[in-house]
Amino acid sequence: MPPEAPLAGIFQYDQAQALHSAGMRVGVIAPELRSLRRLPYLRDWLRVGSRSALESGIRVYRRHGWHWALPAVGFGQAPVWLRAGRKLFREYIRQEGKPDVVHAHNARYAGMLGEWIKRRYKIPFVLTEHSSAYARGMIPPGELPAIRNAFANADARMVVSNALGADVGRVVGPQASPWQVLPNVLDPMFENLELPPPRTRSGPFRFVSVAQLNANKGHADLLAACQLVAREADFELHIVGEGPLEKTLRTLTGTLGLGERVKFVGQLGRKIVLEEILDSDGLILSSHRETFGVVLVEALACGKPVIATRSGGPEDIVTPENGFLVPPSAPRDMASAMLQMIRAAAQFDRNNLRQECIRRFGRAALVGSLMETYESVARPAS
Repeated sequence: MPPEAPLAGIFQYDQAQALHSAGMRVGVIAPELRSLRRLPYLRDWLRVGSRSALESGIRVYRRHGWHWALPAVGFGQAPVWLRAGRKLFREYIRQEGKPDVVHAHNARYAGMLGEWIKRRYKIPFVLTEHSSAYARGMIPPGELPAIRNAFANADARMVVSNALGADVGRVVGPQASPWQVLPNVLDPMFENLELPPPRTRSGPFRFVSVAQLNANKGHADLLAACQLVAREADFELHIVGEGPLEKTLRTLTGTLGLGERVKFVGQLGRKIVLEEILDSDGLILSSHRETFGVVLVEALACGKPVIATRSGGPEDIVTPENGFLVPPSAPRDMASAMLQMIRAAAQFDRNNLRQECIRRFGRAALVGSLMETYESVARPAS
């Protein structure tokens, strides 16, 4: 996870840690290529070349460099990224030996590398797709043949939600099938949490929203819903996160007369998320599109009910037993769900919410599923 993007690769990191903790020998190769926009930064010039280090018990091989991508003329990152990835893999097998299975996360570009490794070294590979680029129309047409080839030659294909599987299928075609759903794993900070005593605050019902402040996360819709709820109930909303729309959203908050109810907490980090969720009564995710929605799982692990939009991933997480689903970009429906939660919060048993969440999204569930898949693809054909 590079310092300029501290959450990049966080789900892959969590998965590798879960496998390592279960006793598997895990290694990671990670090309980290920076955009030419970062040329003025001296520290980036100092971070070049290949390095390996033991990180939380896992050997990680990184190659730092620059990608000379020119999307306008059809030259993307793929050739540079793959060249770096091949160098890292050769170094990995020199030092560690051949792995039994390669697990590539995202067809762009790890899946392409996994396909090359399989073809060159006869090592089976598993492909997991996380990216929202398929739903957002952001897959470059020139890369589609290589993406299709990666899916077609993977020994097992996984997606983090049913909605993402459908999105990938629409873009990639039959090469993406069959696939299975493997949700993102719950962070151990949340899984190992001992629930504190129930909140006894007598003040307003507190919602929390945790998301980057960009157009896709639907904060403007959420604020419009808050204006409607304010007419009927006492509540407050804490918004955790930062992003390009922060100034616009702060202005909108004032325009809607919500200055006393809405608080912008700032930087999105897991410890802040945990503290804010534990001090809330319920969490809201108002996105227009989500491939998964890990913050929903984190809230449920804290024993908090959730409200989310039917934006893809949340449909695999939210049930009538743990919260409410509403259409995206529908402030009135969001307001109705918020009022229902305020008035019926006692119907949600926090211990039940937590136990069911860990059963579905905890490390044991992830490791069991992955071990079964790895053994299947690594088993010699009879």
